[in-house]
Amino acid sequence: MSGGQGRKEPTIVPFPWKPLDSGGGPTDPPDIMAMRVARLEDDVKDLRSDMKTAVRDLSFMRGRLEHLPTTWVLIGTIAASQVTLLGFVFAMLKFLSHP
Repeated sequence: MSGGQGRKEPTIVPFPWKPLDSGGGPTDPPDIMAMRVARLEDDVKDLRSDMKTAVRDLSFMRGRLEHLPTTWVLIGTIAASQVTLLGFVFAMLKFLSHP
């Protein structure tokens, strides 16, 4: 850089929150550790029940998706209905054109 301008020092911004009182280290009393473990076990139970619900919902959706028609079935159905409609139009033209 020219003109005597030097490098600008970065500004240090302090964190807007305070650190937790208990960091979960080896200085925690046993009753606090037991409470934390119990809370974790409850959370794991909730997660397992949520996962069972998700698996049940996914298996239901998979069953529904397996019964949807494929693209070829839909194309065949549309083609067959158009041929049938064309047959009705020709039949009506044949019967209505003669007096």
